Amino acid sequence: MHTGNLADALNYAILSHKTGETTSIPASLYSFSPGEVLVNWTIDYDFPPVVGNLSHLAGNYEETQAIFFNISATDPDGDDLTFNWYSNISGFLSNMPNFTLALPPGVHEITLNVTDAHNHTVTRSVVIVVNKIENNPPVIVISKPNSNISSFPFNTLIEFDASASYDTDGDSITFLWTSNISGIIGDTSTFSFALSVGTHLINLTISDGKTNVSTEFLIVVLPPPYLAPSINIVEPNPSLIENQALKGIIYINGTASFPSGNIRRVDYRIDGG
Repeated sequence: MHTGNLADALNYAILSHKTGETTSIPASLYSFSPGEVLVNWTIDYDFPPVVGNLSHLAGNYEETQAIFFNISATDPDGDDLTFNWYSNISGFLSNMPNFTLALPPGVHEITLNVTDAHNHTVTRSVVIVVNKIENNPPVIVISKPNSNISSFPFNTLIEFDASASYDTDGDSITFLWTSNISGIIGDTSTFSFALSVGTHLINLTISDGKTNVSTEFLIVVLPPPYLAPSINIVEPNPSLIENQALKGIIYINGTASFPSGNIRRVDYRIDGG
């Protein structure tokens, strides 16, 4: 049996009943004056949200890993709830009960505030560790051109091959070959290219998308052998006019060639004139 004054009865009712209930209390339970007195009132009392914990989020994650943040929360009074997630490193994260996000490396203290319509706030927190991914650079392996051969004749189709290059992390790699004279000469692991005459500084850069690695080597492309220009006089036939005096109109016809270059001019002189 409960005993006490009317104030005690009201306090008991407030602690024992939910918002909106109408409660009847027989006075005899509380030793009021003889006879039964019926006391009716409406309790206006709001209960805070009921929020689960975040222990399921605790653990270690990689920096590129998408983390699924979620919480179970209800309100005994049926109020709408608002959610605010924070990280001590990244700041505000989301205002949704469930969301997915990748966090930067570091030790994150995650805080969730759940608030009902009467500004009752329940706070939950958890610590998660996001680890930085260590990237190993790719490795260049060139099989062609042969390192023992540094010079090639002019107009040679030179083979380039770096197909044995690899990435220890298993990442895909890209290739870029350049010449200080010819510019970009290839963007695949293997190809053939005829370089111009000169000393070429060849650069190969490979990338795994995170780290670039380069190497350089020289290739000399030799000019073709030098051949002196030649002239062939067809008319008049030199063998027929040797030691003869010519007069009148003389027609001269012939050909000239220069395998090592271009002919710019041909001069005909008579008697050294």
